[in-house]
Amino acid sequence: MGPSITVGELAQLVGTPVDGDRGAGYLPPQRRPEPVIRYAAGLALLLPRPDLDDDPLACMRTGLSWPHRLAAQLLPRRGGRDCCWYHGGDWQAVNATAIRLTARATREVIDEAARDGVRGWQFQALESLFLEPIDASHRAGYIGGRHRAKAILDSARADCSWPNGSIHRRQKPPERAH
Repeated sequence: MGPSITVGELAQLVGTPVDGDRGAGYLPPQRRPEPVIRYAAGLALLLPRPDLDDDPLACMRTGLSWPHRLAAQLLPRRGGRDCCWYHGGDWQAVNATAIRLTARATREVIDEAARDGVRGWQFQALESLFLEPIDASHRAGYIGGRHRAKAILDSARADCSWPNGSIHRRQKPPERAH
């Protein structure tokens, strides 16, 4: 143990008497638990509108009005378009696979998809839903996935769901004293 200081020396050092019991009841703050991604299917029609008005991709800046969304329910787009990666495939098929496999752990889901024969664009898109989930739960808008959400909205029918990767904590953080 290092050098010690007497109560009198401590009082002289700080310029006032020091309570010897001060800090005896101190409890360090509880560590916040690590965030956990929870997947839950939701209707694509209800995805919030991504803020893509200034996006460099022209296909991302167009059509997300409610009439556009309802038209997509009546005339869904199967397959892809060649404007960008996000519109390059069938999000309905990808989402159906994601929802079917969601009950399994993320790595197992991706491995299972490969065993099921999911390849190419669909495999990349499926992997993106699990490794970089769409999170539209934040007050400020999307945290991730706004381009994929736009492409899903452009292709979705009412029966097309998506894995909502919103982040939740395992337990409520401790209340702070004001």
